[in-house]
Amino acid sequence: MIRDFLAIGLLAALAGCVSDEAIIPVREPGIPLLCVKRNPDLARPDFVAEIRRSLEARGIRTLEYEAKAPPECRYRLLYWGEWRWDLAEYLRFGALRIYDGTKLVGQSTYDDRYDAALGKYRPTAEKVAVMVDKLFPAAR
Repeated sequence: MIRDFLAIGLLAALAGCVSDEAIIPVREPGIPLLCVKRNPDLARPDFVAEIRRSLEARGIRTLEYEAKAPPECRYRLLYWGEWRWDLAEYLRFGALRIYDGTKLVGQSTYDDRYDAALGKYRPTAEKVAVMVDKLFPAAR
């Protein structure tokens, strides 16, 4: 019995930590352009690059902008991320939110703040891909 609990615990630890409670899949059909607002508080250009790469791999064209969205930007994506160091740097928390104007139409969160899982060392690109998959399940 203890061995079963250990096996379940190990599997849970190795699994990704994309919280299903924080998922709102995008229901909008065929978003022609998703504008990504650059987050000046996040000095990680690789994070936004992975977000854009993952979206474009699913056929969603992206445009990055600074302060004010260009007029063609009906759909906007805002993102946040937090990294920690524990033998190596890793993405500890990430959030993606998609808006149609001011209405929230999609949300996905990666949260490893309360877990000591070995999966936390997976590359940021894999974690971002899972978040984007949860946002656009039909675009896989």
